[in-house]
Amino acid sequence: MEFGKTQCLETCCWQYEEVEWHYAGEKGRRPKLDDRLSPGDSKTLADVVLHGSYPTPEWMGQPPFTELQEDLLPCLQPGTVIFIEGNTKQQFFEQLHPRIKHPYILISGDGDDSSPGEYRKYVDDPKIIAWWGFNCDFPDIHKVPKFHCYPLGLTQWWDARDAMQRAFDEGVAPLHWEADLDWAAAAASAPKLFLANYEVKNNRAARAAAHSYFCNGLLANYSSCSSSNDQDLPAYFRRVRQHMFNVAPEGAGLDSYRIWETMYLGRYPIVLNSTIDESFAGLPVWVVERWEEVTVDSARTVFQLFSRKHWEWGKLYKGWWQRRIFDLRPSKQKNVRNQMSDGAAGFPGVRSLFGRGGFPGTVKLSRKARGAEGAGQQADDAELQRGVAALAIGERPGSGGRRQMEAVSSSSPPQQQGRSVGASGGSSRSGSSQDEAAPNPGQQQNVQPEREGVQVAMLRSMSNTRIAKFNRLLGEQVVDLDALRELSWSGIPPALRPTCWRLLLGYLPPNRERREQILARKRREYRDMVPDYYDLAASGAEQSGEELGALRQVAVDVPRTAPGVPFFHQPQVQKSLERILYIWGIRHPASGYVQGINDLVTPFMAVFMSEHLEGPMEGWSVHGCGEELLLDVEADCYWCLCKLLDGIQDHYTYAQPGIQRTVFQTQELVRRVEEPVAAHLEKEGLQFIQFAFRWVNCLLLREVPFALAVRLWDTYLAEGSQLKDFLAYTLAAFLLSWSVQLKQLEFQDLIMFLQKPPTSAWGEKDIELVLSRAYMWRASFKGAASHFSAARATGLRRLPPPSPPPAAMELINPAPKLYERKASRRRRAPVGAGEVREPIDALEIFEHVRDIVDPEHPYTLEQLNVVTEEQVEVDDAAGTVQVRFTPTVEHCSMATLIGLCIRVKLLRALPPRYKVDILLTPGSHASEAAVNKQLADKERVAAALENPNLLQMVDRCLRGAL
Repeated sequence: MEFGKTQCLETCCWQYEEVEWHYAGEKGRRPKLDDRLSPGDSKTLADVVLHGSYPTPEWMGQPPFTELQEDLLPCLQPGTVIFIEGNTKQQFFEQLHPRIKHPYILISGDGDDSSPGEYRKYVDDPKIIAWWGFNCDFPDIHKVPKFHCYPLGLTQWWDARDAMQRAFDEGVAPLHWEADLDWAAAAASAPKLFLANYEVKNNRAARAAAHSYFCNGLLANYSSCSSSNDQDLPAYFRRVRQHMFNVAPEGAGLDSYRIWETMYLGRYPIVLNSTIDESFAGLPVWVVERWEEVTVDSARTVFQLFSRKHWEWGKLYKGWWQRRIFDLRPSKQKNVRNQMSDGAAGFPGVRSLFGRGGFPGTVKLSRKARGAEGAGQQADDAELQRGVAALAIGERPGSGGRRQMEAVSSSSPPQQQGRSVGASGGSSRSGSSQDEAAPNPGQQQNVQPEREGVQVAMLRSMSNTRIAKFNRLLGEQVVDLDALRELSWSGIPPALRPTCWRLLLGYLPPNRERREQILARKRREYRDMVPDYYDLAASGAEQSGEELGALRQVAVDVPRTAPGVPFFHQPQVQKSLERILYIWGIRHPASGYVQGINDLVTPFMAVFMSEHLEGPMEGWSVHGCGEELLLDVEADCYWCLCKLLDGIQDHYTYAQPGIQRTVFQTQELVRRVEEPVAAHLEKEGLQFIQFAFRWVNCLLLREVPFALAVRLWDTYLAEGSQLKDFLAYTLAAFLLSWSVQLKQLEFQDLIMFLQKPPTSAWGEKDIELVLSRAYMWRASFKGAASHFSAARATGLRRLPPPSPPPAAMELINPAPKLYERKASRRRRAPVGAGEVREPIDALEIFEHVRDIVDPEHPYTLEQLNVVTEEQVEVDDAAGTVQVRFTPTVEHCSMATLIGLCIRVKLLRALPPRYKVDILLTPGSHASEAAVNKQLADKERVAAALENPNLLQMVDRCLRGAL
C-alpha cells in the first residue's frame, strides 16, 4: 500500500491525502485568520476527528476533515493523524483504540479537558507514535519524548474573527515604552502596566490570588482590573493593546485563550509555572512561580529583554505545528516506512524529529541570573544586567519544572527536526559517537545509520543547544544543582560529563572558587589512605581474617570486571580498581566489599579517564600516563563511588535488604502495569530474585553495552537521593521491553533469556525509551498510597525471599503489630477571653499526634506504637515540646516523612511561642543521626514543605489527625 493514495479495501474506499498549508510558518505582516491556532482550526490538521459534545463553530462551515466512525477503522493507515475531543477519551481508548491496527499520531483536546489526564498509561502504548495534547498535565514532560503540549490558541466561540482581524490590520508591533513612559510614574499613566481582565469565579482558587495581588495589593496603582463580561470583544482587544503585560491565571483549563490573544496583539502574558510551560518555549511569556515576583522593576527588566529578542512567532500559527506533526508520518520518513507496518516500535524516537532541545526555551529569570543573554551572548547593557541580577524570579526548592534564562534566536531553527546521525554500539570517549561535533543547524545531514531500515535518533547529548545550556550553567559562579540535575537527566555531553558527575555526586562544591582547593585536598587524603590500608595489606603484614578475605575476593573479582572492555584489563587499571575496592571495603565495615561493587567503579574510571585520553575507548592505553595522573583519577573514582554507595549501602549490608526491597517493588510494579507477564512468570515458577538480583546488584551494568551504561548513569546520578526509588521503575521498564517474547518462553528459556538479555544491538534511543517508561510510571504512581503493596491489598502471593529470610521479611513488614488505643481526652472548647489558660501537657500533645496516619499502612501512629504519651516531654513555662517516635522497623525508609508529619501537625496546632523538637527514639533506626539532623534543620523542613507532592503526602497523613 502506498501512503498518500486512495486506499480501497474490501470494506471501504477512502481518500487519504496530505494537506499542504500555504502559510510558511513565519509571522507575516498580514497573517490570515485561517492560519491562526484555535481548538476548532486545529482539527484541520487531522485526517479523522472523533467528535464529542462540543459543536463545530458555525464559521467553519463544512468541516474539512473526516468523521472517525467504526466502519472507517480498517482504513486507517500507518501515520494517520487522529483528533479526539477531550470528552471522548474514554470512548476512544476503550472502544476504538484496541481496534486500530497501525500506529497513529494523536491530538486530543478542544476544550478545558486535560491531556493525557487519567489516560496517561496510553502514552507508552506502541500504537501511538506521538501524542499532542491540549492543557497537558504531565509533570516533567520533557522526560517523556512521545508526549507534547499543544497550544489552546484563540477563542473559537466568541464572534472574534472580525475583531481580531481589525487588530491585525492595526499592526501588532510592541510599543517601545522606554521612550514614551516614565516607569517610576506609571501609576498615574494611561495605559497602565498590567491588565487583569478575567472572571475570578471561573477558578477562584487560582484567580483570587492574582486578583488580590494586582488589583488590591502593591500593584493596584499600576494595574487595570475588570471583568471579562463587562465589555465586548473588540473593547477587550483594545484594552490588551493598551497594556504591556496581561495577567493570565489558570481558568477552567490549564491553558488560557488570553495567553495567546495577548501575543497575537503584540503584548506579553504573565503566567504561573505549570505543566503547560513547554507550549511557551521560544515565545515571550513571563513565567513566574509566585505572583509576588512581579514588580515594576522586574517588569521593566523583562520588557527590555523581551523587546530585544527574536521570537519563534511561527508557533502562533498552524503551519508551524502542521509541519512537526506531519513530519512523523512514514511518507516523510521513507527509510522507516517498512518498519511502520510492524508497529510503532520500529519508528524512530520522536526526539530526532521534534526535540525539545531543538528550539529555545521560555524566558524565565532566576535568582542567580543566568544572564541577560541573547543567543548565548550577554547583553551589553550594564544597567540591565544589574536589574536582572537583583531579581528573584522562579526559585523553588526541589522544583522539577524550573526554566532557566535561555537564549532565543530566530536564526537558529530547531536543530533536531528531521535529522539523524549514525551511532555505534561501541565505546568512544565515554560511550558516545567519535564525532562529537554537532552538525551545522542550517545544513541537512545525510548520515546512514548502521542498522538498515532503522533511523537512529540524534543523540541529545551532542546537540549544540544542549551543550550551550550546559556551558552556561557550569559557567556560573555557583552552579544551580537543581537545574543541573534536570538538564543532566536526559544525557550529558561527553566532554562535560566528568565535571557534571562530580557536581551531581557532591564531590565538587557548586561554588567555583572552592573546587580546586577541595579537589586537591580529597586527592591528597586518598593518597594517604593507600599506604595505610592497601600497601600494608599487600605487603603481607599481620591482618585480620576478614581483611585478608576481602583482599583475596577483590583480587579474584577485578580480572572479571567488564570482560568486553579491554581498557579495564590493563595492569595499571586493574591495580587501581583493586586499591579502590579494598580501601572502600575496609572503611565501610557495615557491608565490606561485596561482589558486584567492582562493576560500579567502571563508569567513573572511564568517564574520568576521558579527560586525558583521546579517541575510541577500545584504543585507550594508560602507558603514557604518569603515576600522578592515574592516582588523581583513582582518587576521584574512590570518592565518587563512596558518594554513590552512601545512598544505596543497604544493597550490600547483611542479607542485602535494599536489593530485596527493590526486587520486591519491581515485581509488584510489573503486576500493576503488565499483569499477564507477571502471571506467566509465576506460572512458570520463575522468581524475580533469580534474575533481578544481579540487575539491582550491578545497577544493570552487566545487562547493557558499556557505552549505554554510561548514558544510563547520567540519569542515575541526576536522580540523586531518589535513585533508590527510581531503580524499581527502571528494572520494570527494562524487563517489559520484551513483554511479548517473555510470554512465549518456558522456565528454562526464561532463565537463559533474562540472565543475558539481547541488548548487544541496542542504541541510545533504546535505553532512553526504558528511562522514559520508568519516569512515566513513577509519575503515574507518584502520590498513590502503598502502590508497591499490591500483594497485601489483593491477596497475591509474594515471592519468597532468599536466605536469610528473617532479615528481609522484617524490612518489608507486611503485618505490623497493632496496639490498643487509649481513650481520648480533648479540650471541650477553646479558651475564651478572660479565662485562665490551661497549661499544655504531654497528654495534649499526644492527642494532637496520635491519629496521624502511617504513610504505608491504614493505621494511626498510636495503633502502630510509633508514638506514645511516654515519649512526649513538655515544659510549658519554657515553651518547649519534644516528641520521640519509634519506627516499626529499624530500616524504615519513611522515618523522615513520619517525623515531618508530626512536626507539621504540632506547628499548625500550637501557639508560635513553642519550640518543637522531633527525634527518633535512641537505637530505633539505623540512620538515627541523619534523620534527626534533617528534622532539626528548619530551612530544610521549610524547603521540603514547598514541594507540592511532599506536602500533599503530609496532608494525607494528617487527615486522620485533624
